[in-house]
Amino acid sequence: MEESISEEGETSVCNFNDPCGQNNNIAKYQCEIKQSKENNGKICRSYEHLPAILSVLLVCLAPIVAGFVLGYSSPASESLESMDDKGFYLNAEESSWFGSIVMLTALLGCVASAPCMERLGRKVSIMILLFVYLFGWVFIMASQSVVVLFVGRSLCGIGFGCTITVVPVYLGEIGPPYIRGSLGTLFNIAMAFGILVAFGFGAAFQWKGLAEIGGSIVCLAIFCCFVIPESPYWLLKRGDEQGALRSFKFLYGGKKYLSAIRKRIIEYKSAPVQPSMKFSIESICRPHFYKPICIVVCLHSFQHFTGINAIVFYAHSIFKTAGFKNEHLPSLLVGMTQAVVMFFTMHLVEKLGRKKSLMLSSLGVAICNATLGACLFHMSKQNFNEELSANFSMESANATVEGTSPDRDTPVAAWIALSSTLLFMAFFAIGLGPIAFLALGEILPMSFRGIGSAVATSVNGISAFLVIKSFRFLSALISPHGVFWCFSVVSVLSTVFAWRCFPETRGKTLLEIEALFDVKKAPVSKISDVTVDDDKTRSMEATSLTSV
Repeated sequence: MEESISEEGETSVCNFNDPCGQNNNIAKYQCEIKQSKENNGKICRSYEHLPAILSVLLVCLAPIVAGFVLGYSSPASESLESMDDKGFYLNAEESSWFGSIVMLTALLGCVASAPCMERLGRKVSIMILLFVYLFGWVFIMASQSVVVLFVGRSLCGIGFGCTITVVPVYLGEIGPPYIRGSLGTLFNIAMAFGILVAFGFGAAFQWKGLAEIGGSIVCLAIFCCFVIPESPYWLLKRGDEQGALRSFKFLYGGKKYLSAIRKRIIEYKSAPVQPSMKFSIESICRPHFYKPICIVVCLHSFQHFTGINAIVFYAHSIFKTAGFKNEHLPSLLVGMTQAVVMFFTMHLVEKLGRKKSLMLSSLGVAICNATLGACLFHMSKQNFNEELSANFSMESANATVEGTSPDRDTPVAAWIALSSTLLFMAFFAIGLGPIAFLALGEILPMSFRGIGSAVATSVNGISAFLVIKSFRFLSALISPHGVFWCFSVVSVLSTVFAWRCFPETRGKTLLEIEALFDVKKAPVSKISDVTVDDDKTRSMEATSLTSV
């Protein structure tokens, strides 16, 4: 593909001389859009963009570390709840804090990372969060007491909060156009892979060995971070035009696209600045503000109260309760299912649309939660009451459940429970997982996007913390099957919410989406001069604000 764009602003032309291009000669971005529609979203790729693709893949080591932090809790808690030769162990109350404190301190990471990445840059911020991870794993590896252990987990939580804030922005700003729309899902895939790695090694290593593996992954990520460039858009924002030019040339192909890169810099510098947001009672009461805020807040609440973190953080306990002799294998299958399904359904949201994907995901999760609860209820009626209470009761802190007796085969209900859990992860991956973060960049208006994203991610973290922290207590209070039936009810409400309240945003520009909430056009942006390049830039900005 060859393109020629003059610095004076002449029309750019794409010359496709390959089977995909079919020798089309049309304006640059119109060419990309047409090719995208004709080939189901596949745009002709250029090997000159290989550095950008490699940078994206290297940065994805950070969300892999974040996923490892999430997945670490389930296998590590099992060994930490058993007293070792040094007498260092966790009781049930401490174990619940061990899992949930990550989400609590992640709020600090979200708040601290926003000004950090604006002042120091995306690359430096990623380096800082990786070192926070490293210090966290060092504390965990060296811990001889519960306090030091929790300090390490808290630092990992801060790193997690920074990751879900900074990395998606960086990915959206450096990603090539033909993969930019899938970067939000790519971020989730990397996190799912991190959970899978934690579950996999958890079958062979104790909590300290797992911490050493987590620290090794962080060291690899830090080394790779030296290779990636700074975001060119952040450099332009800081007035470093030469640095932005070098970054663009590194990412998108050197001298061949030099005129196009310079044109993009000129357009960025000449773009009108968004008016600053002014908070007032009047602005808060406008549908333009409160409607999208309510939608994203509800969506982020539903994401966790449908039970995803209960399964991820307590997978070993759940499958032990279900009657599996070896709970590591089903837990590994859960992590594998999430990663594989996300990989093969990256474009499903674009094909079905946001609304249909969210409805299908919520309804499927509701059925799976109800089935899992029914299986646990059936097994509780077959003399598994002692195992259930020992595994989830807050009083029996040091209990270790053996599951089934050596001469008993794994019950059929246990296999049904495993199947429903795997389907849960699959349905979650096609809607509730990626769309919640995609909505941050699409539904929130430009002038309120900063505060709106902060509110939504804060609600996300608080919801995750409440689910993780209360799961053991509620399991002892109303039994595990009662908890999953509650999750099923919430999932049904999520389905109704998606049907009645969630707007379809597929194929719409950001300005068109804003108009859905306010007939009287809010003074959000002056970038209403419709050019295909502006639409492409807005699409990039929307994707850059998605996160996990």
